[in-house]
Amino acid sequence: MALEWLCIRDSELLFIITHVRYKYFAQVNYKGLWTSTRKRVTLLRAKLRKLHLSKSGVWSMLSARCLTLSALMMVGVGLTSGHAEDAANTTFKEFPSSIVKLPPPSGPSVAAEPLSNALQKQLLEVHFTLETGDLTALQDKVVRGEKVSSEEFAKSFSSDPEASQKLADYLSGKGWTIVNVSNSTGSLFASAPVSVVAKTLDTKMINVVDDMGQKTVSAVTPPKLPIDVGMQVIAIDGLQPGMRAVRHIVRQGFDIPGPSNAAAADAPIPSPSHSEQSSYKVADILNAYNGTGLPVTGHGQTIAILIDTFPSKSDLAKFWKANKVNKDLSRVSFIDVQKLGTHLPDKSAEETLDVEWASGVAPDAKIQVYAAGSLHYVALDLALNKILSETIQGRGPEILSISLGLREDLVSVDELKTESSLFLKLAALGVTTFVSSGDAGSNPDETGHGHGDVTKVEYEASDPSVVAVGGTTLHMRADGAVDDESGWLNSGGGISGTHKRPAWQKAYAGLPNTTLRLVPDVSADADPSPGGYVVLDGKSVAYGGTSWSAPIWAGIAARLNEDLVKQGKQTGFMAPRLYAVSDTAAFRQINSGENGAYKAGPGWDPVTGLGVPNIGELIRLYSQTP
Repeated sequence: MALEWLCIRDSELLFIITHVRYKYFAQVNYKGLWTSTRKRVTLLRAKLRKLHLSKSGVWSMLSARCLTLSALMMVGVGLTSGHAEDAANTTFKEFPSSIVKLPPPSGPSVAAEPLSNALQKQLLEVHFTLETGDLTALQDKVVRGEKVSSEEFAKSFSSDPEASQKLADYLSGKGWTIVNVSNSTGSLFASAPVSVVAKTLDTKMINVVDDMGQKTVSAVTPPKLPIDVGMQVIAIDGLQPGMRAVRHIVRQGFDIPGPSNAAAADAPIPSPSHSEQSSYKVADILNAYNGTGLPVTGHGQTIAILIDTFPSKSDLAKFWKANKVNKDLSRVSFIDVQKLGTHLPDKSAEETLDVEWASGVAPDAKIQVYAAGSLHYVALDLALNKILSETIQGRGPEILSISLGLREDLVSVDELKTESSLFLKLAALGVTTFVSSGDAGSNPDETGHGHGDVTKVEYEASDPSVVAVGGTTLHMRADGAVDDESGWLNSGGGISGTHKRPAWQKAYAGLPNTTLRLVPDVSADADPSPGGYVVLDGKSVAYGGTSWSAPIWAGIAARLNEDLVKQGKQTGFMAPRLYAVSDTAAFRQINSGENGAYKAGPGWDPVTGLGVPNIGELIRLYSQTP
């Protein structure tokens, strides 16, 4: 049965709903929303979208909403009396993919007691994602190597301002504070006390204990919005703040622990009890990967670092001096996304490692450090939205480095959908995002710092619109030459359970026979023994993890882009080109080592991807690809 309703008030079209699927009583396809003219409706009629209703409340919704608006015109009604009775109960759109099942006590766990008054008053920030054009068309452009202009992006891939305003007005009327609205990115961030959030979104909130032992809250039933408010909302994120990304960093002298004694995601990293080995400096890594003496240094390029807080400026200066690279601090910009000032988190070493090594490998690149304020996904989403907005405005980076992640099945489908759309949009604008693949091998546990029982990959590395960076174990001789290099035992890698393989992976003959995204794409040294040289709190220390290999690749990418610009060629999302030169001297394949379930070997593998860079040849061959 198909049904099409047209509701008009004061010549303004409010909504059109088509093709009610009575068999399931859960889905409605719709065409066009919040438009002011019939011409607008005609343009949008080809765009079918999915919307979830908590039941099949189409008749009730239209009666309550449309008749109140004093104008109802029915076209092609095909609703039986039985269907009408079933549909008479609700006017809400439900978002079942906004929450995940809480993990066992090693992660956030359920506490028996009800929410305390303090927790009910706790402010919770929520991210609403709205529709922003045809993302399939955007993906096709990325596959073809096309770069979308800011003008085209604003015209074709922004959300409807009227839908955003409708949602903002509704939330404000319920006592929420609107934090940020961006139609260019399709995002609305708003905050309210937990009790208000629960009542507004009709969701049950319970008390949980997070991985730091702190009490917080979590939704355990899907949120809802009135159908006329939530029609163009496609995701709601932030209702389980105990689920957050973890850092992919390991200090020298510490093996990844098992799940029984896994370190907490935000716990301080302890100091080793023995003397540290001599760690690798920037010149060592460049020498190992044939990157010395090249006429490119990242000049004219900007690398963004997404993390929760800022490194110390004095640590940066000391690192640059020790590595004999550009010591100009003015090339680093510090962006406090939430304007937290002195309330930003303390340093954890991750932010320092990321900035020092990206700026060291690309000593003339500009660095933009986006401090999200925490590793909660809503905070990271807000920072990603800022990066995307500034890129649209022509002030953003060409390269983004992220050394964070969480096991893919612990991230809600709505959050995956939200961040995936942001990474796709960045790729379409020409930004390449490098993401560390994880430090717990093929079987990460809930914390990301220990080994679990099943093979999983981590998100954001599994996103199809990023370049996932795995890790190796590099041994060098006293003369600076490579002795041997193998897959690092804790390099994250495997097969996504959620994302499809991007076209550039499908085109590579050496990949396993699967339709799913494969991780990682590339690798570099990640072993904390001896690890990478880092200056933290004025002291020389050594760290490893794929948090090290990701910013190494970000610095290499800045050099690649500089070379393209010198030749008058267009820069852009790098993944397709990297796969195009994968069977050449641009990569040195890693043929030994394993990460648990998988072994490194010829061609692509789930430990090291395509291998490690041969930077000189990579620059030469990369520029020759179409």
